[in-house]
Amino acid sequence: MKVLLIAYEFPPILAAQALRWFYLSNELVDIGVDIHVVCPDISTENAFPMDMDARITIHRVWPG
Repeated sequence: MKVLLIAYEFPPILAAQALRWFYLSNELVDIGVDIHVVCPDISTENAFPMDMDARITIHRVWPG
């Protein structure tokens, strides 16, 4: 199965919604789902404390 996740807040942004998408996408790839995430290319000042699974494909786009 393939899933396209479109999220405005996604790691490395530290926000509650970003953490929800982080945990959901990591759990889905663990059960074999092919995850692609479209999210804005927003730089953050703080480093994200957890590692993203390498099987998640992230497409960062202009946020405007």
